[in-house]
Amino acid sequence: LGATLASLVQVGMGRILVVGNTEDDESVVRDAFRLLNVNVSNASSSVVVHGSELVYVRATDEMVKSKHVTPNLPRAALVGLRHARNKTDLEWTRQWLGDVEDQWKYVYLTEPDIIQQTR
Repeated sequence: LGATLASLVQVGMGRILVVGNTEDDESVVRDAFRLLNVNVSNASSSVVVHGSELVYVRATDEMVKSKHVTPNLPRAALVGLRHARNKTDLEWTRQWLGDVEDQWKYVYLTEPDIIQQTR
């Protein structure tokens, strides 16, 4: 995860949202943030590193349920993003899209090992 985050920061990704579902996930994200010299006590706090905003969002148990794989974090990421784009819950939208949610034109969805495989 740390290598993926470093690569995304290096190419100037505007906002990097890491989705997890457990306390262990949050701990892993906090450790990955530390690899980028970001010291955070709460991974869900937004931090900026070299112009890229990093934030962790914890998906609900319902969001990660699927018929074939549980937990299904890619599904949770899409469900959370869709809910944020609907703007029915302003706090949810801010958490997922940031303070200026209309600034995002594209979404890049990946998993930590994908970038390493395509290098």
